[in-house]
Amino acid sequence: MEHSWHFGPKTLVLMVVSMVRRLSAVFAADVVGLSRMMETDEAGWENEADDN
Repeated sequence: MEHSWHFGPKTLVLMVVSMVRRLSAVFAADVVGLSRMMETDEAGWENEADDN
């Protein structure tokens, strides 16, 4: 049994835009979380950065 997916160009563009928005939201939340962790342990992060 073969599946055939047929989407029009508009549908494909909307799907890609939706994926990009979701990934952007995840990335933004990740950056916020990392910033909060760095803020709570600023000395530890500075030492870590100096070691690398």
